[in-house]
Amino acid sequence: MAGNQSPGLAVRVERRQGWLVVGLAGELDHATTGLLDAELSSAVAGVLGASVALELAHLTFASLAGLGLLVAWWRRMTRGGGRLVLLNPTGQVRSALTVTGIDQVITIHHTAGRTRKCHRPPLPPPPGPVA
Repeated sequence: MAGNQSPGLAVRVERRQGWLVVGLAGELDHATTGLLDAELSSAVAGVLGASVALELAHLTFASLAGLGLLVAWWRRMTRGGGRLVLLNPTGQVRSALTVTGIDQVITIHHTAGRTRKCHRPPLPPPPGPVA
């Protein structure tokens, strides 16, 4: 497991069950988007079709700049044959995803109840056939 942090954001990166799981804690705003962008770029460098799950249970705030970065990475991943999903957004972050409509574009898994129990969120199932 690797990790990095700035005064407002901590980033934990680990591989789990074929997924790159990126845990975020703190605030994702204009001052911290560069850290997340660099961590994601490093983690997926040279990996085609990567599956990335952003664990947001400990992310307390996401500004428009932060949300924009999530959408930009979702686009980048899907265009490259990969996927990006969001796990466990809570509070302000969950509201921001709903108000902006991002929850209608990026797959979000809400597994907070199971996360408390096992301390590791279940990863989303592999995508099925597209209808």
